[in-house]
Formats: sequence, C-alpha cells, structure tokens
Amino acid sequence: MAPKKVATKTSSTSTKGSTQKEEAQKCLGDVPGQYVFYVNNGQVLKGLYDLAGELDAMDDGTFLHHVNKEKNDFANWIEYIVGDKKLAKSIARVKTPATMRKKLLDRIKKLEKIVGSK
Repeated sequence: MAPKKVATKTSSTSTKGSTQKEEAQKCLGDVPGQYVFYVNNGQVLKGLYDLAGELDAMDDGTFLHHVNKEKNDFANWIEYIVGDKKLAKSIARVKTPATMRKKLLDRIKKLEKIVGSK
C-alpha cells in the first residue's frame, strides 16, 4: 500500500504580503457611497485623504461636535468603515484637529509605503 499523501502548508509569506498590501489599498481608498462621513459643517468625507484635508481647515466647534468625552466619530468611522483599527486606536483619545491630522498623515505614509504608491 502506498503511503498517504499529506498536505503540507505552503509558505504564506507572499499571501500575507499581498493581504497586507490589499488591506492598505482598501484603507487608502474611498469608502462606498452609503458609508461616507457627513461632517457637521456640511463636508462629505470619502476616505482618509479627505479627512486629512478637512482636519487642516476644521474649526474647533466642528471638531468638538465629533470628538469629545462621549465619542470620537472619526475613530469609529475609521475602525468600522475604513477598516484601519490601528489608526482608529491611535486617534481614539486625540483632543485637537492638528494632533489627529499628524497621526493620520503618519499612518497614510506608512500605508502608502506598504502599497508602494509614493
């Protein structure tokens, strides 16, 4: 009787790498239309790039409407809609638009490096 063939695990390095790249691309892309973020000032955000731009011009009142002791709408949107839990955790306790924008831009740079787009 011939020995049974045993399935062996193939190297998952390339799979993990492409998955990481795909996740980075997803995070950098626009969300589907039904999941855009409606800012209190009327702006509509489709992704991380839009949020970074909006934070640059956002007044304190608008920021405080979305980020306060009770909630952080931006962190929630990033975690559950954009899909970047690492960034969401990083900005969860941020208190100013400038600090949030810096953390956001740092993360965008890292994601772009993973994707190889800039």
